[in-house]
Amino acid sequence: MRKYFILLVSFSLLGCLSKKEEEEGFVCEQENRVVKLEFENGQEYLKLNQPTELRTSFKNIKRAESSIYGIGIRMLGKKCGDNCFLCSVTVNEKSVVDGKYEIIVNYRVDDDKELKKCKFLIPVEE
Repeated sequence: MRKYFILLVSFSLLGCLSKKEEEEGFVCEQENRVVKLEFENGQEYLKLNQPTELRTSFKNIKRAESSIYGIGIRMLGKKCGDNCFLCSVTVNEKSVVDGKYEIIVNYRVDDDKELKKCKFLIPVEE
């Protein structure tokens, strides 16, 4: 009976962990700081040569202390809150490596002079 209980608890925990990964999408966690990328169209991939709005949100990071890098990224003037920014991403053939597009988000922590870096590899479809 004890073995069955342990087995049941193990499967429950594994189910929760894999579900959490699915719901999170593109998230970078470092200590208590979080950077999250969300596509406004709800998809988890980019389409080649088509602009897609991207929302970058932060937890325990000041937006003014951050930056985003990638070929074809353009900042939008729209407001989305105090701890996020919106940009448009248009991916071309030259910016895709092995079917992925790289986005880098840098940020600085108040007391630390060193830049922290989150790297995201986003799938691209034609």
